[in-house]
Amino acid sequence: MELTYTTNNAYVETLTYNFVIISYGIDRINATITATPDEENGSIRINIQSSDNSNFFGNLTIRRTSSESDFHYWEDVRTEAYFT
Repeated sequence: MELTYTTNNAYVETLTYNFVIISYGIDRINATITATPDEENGSIRINIQSSDNSNFFGNLTIRRTSSESDFHYWEDVRTEAYFT
């Protein structure tokens, strides 16, 4: 994922983040994941769209970490169960 942001002082930076998807068992999701900033609410909207219109049954968990823990501590932000 590439994140580009602009500060109030017109500083612009693009950061690149790599994702690791941990899959246990045979359930996998073939999807496109996009992140859109919601500046009014100070949040990011994450959209997960199936790439091949297949059904996915299972849980998806969004986690985050930071440099404060040297990227060793992961916090679960949200877990959703999907049954499509």
